[in-house]
Amino acid sequence: MYEEAVDYLNELTEDDRILVVNHWDMDGSCSAAIISKILEEVRGKGADFVKVPEGRKHFIGEETERLVKRKDLNKLIVLDISVPAQRVSELSGKLGLDVLVIDHHDFDRDPDKGILVNPRKQNPDIYIPASKLCNDISKRFGMDLDWIAGLGIIQDFGVNQAMGLFEKLKRLHPKYFPSNLSQYNLAKNCRYGTYSSVMNVKPYKNTNRCSNLAFRVLTESRGLKYIESHEGYKELYKCYENVSEEIENIKKNFDENREVFEDKKLVFFTFKSPYHINSSLATQISVEKKEWAFITFRVFNGNVNVSSRCQSGRINLGKILKNALTPDIAKDAEAGGHRKAAGASLYKKHLSKFKENILKHMPDTE
Repeated sequence: MYEEAVDYLNELTEDDRILVVNHWDMDGSCSAAIISKILEEVRGKGADFVKVPEGRKHFIGEETERLVKRKDLNKLIVLDISVPAQRVSELSGKLGLDVLVIDHHDFDRDPDKGILVNPRKQNPDIYIPASKLCNDISKRFGMDLDWIAGLGIIQDFGVNQAMGLFEKLKRLHPKYFPSNLSQYNLAKNCRYGTYSSVMNVKPYKNTNRCSNLAFRVLTESRGLKYIESHEGYKELYKCYENVSEEIENIKKNFDENREVFEDKKLVFFTFKSPYHINSSLATQISVEKKEWAFITFRVFNGNVNVSSRCQSGRINLGKILKNALTPDIAKDAEAGGHRKAAGASLYKKHLSKFKENILKHMPDTE
């Protein structure tokens, strides 16, 4: 699965002008840090430019194209973002880019141009976080970046797919890890999990700046014991405290304002906030009822951001949210994700219809 990516990375030189575009969550940040470390190993320096997609969108847009032209870039590495095959061909043809995509989401088809590394090519139902894929590739270069990969794996609910990695990290750094290496304990009950939460910039207001700070902490720290002393981590921790306070305030209204659909084991929760906290909130309110689906709708400035969780995976949330984007909504909206966790964004004027559509596609429980 990794041969083409390893060859692509091995052939890079210091004369190449390389852009890395990564998703703005912790899985994406860790993937970017690992790939940049590989680039440093191969050609003596990391990526020339590292950025997240414009406007927190899940695609490579015009802003990125302008950067490619302005800086005369010739290599593009996309991490933790599903790029349609036709778009890969466009980027290769129109902009003359050699494109490598490392991702773990659903995809339409293998691109005619460029390289796609995605375990779903072998098994459509498999789930492996992008940071683990990148870490596996780094092993081919003799590198040990497990401490970076684990931070992304935790936030992307992939602990069960990488238990050996966490067992190794615990042996090396016992004071950072819980006695029981479960997904929940790693995320909530240990120092290492706190690092992962603080650097998961997804909820923070200034996505671009915070993503850059997380990348710097991951690439400039020499290991776990150096993280807390990094100035970037200290700044991110202040954001983390603000977001944590906001989540606790929002949760106080959960019981009163939630919409419960017993026949579907489904809960809707709509709230207003300037912070991108719907993903974190959806995770927190879903952990105790694993068979239920929880969908949060964050309303702000005429837009709605949606996050959904079903801890048991009894339904495919990614497909349900995609199917709920009927043509009247889909023009200015997007949706996608995984079986257990998915998201969407749309205009507020479509919210009622979108909820109706979700209910139509959500199966009844026995």
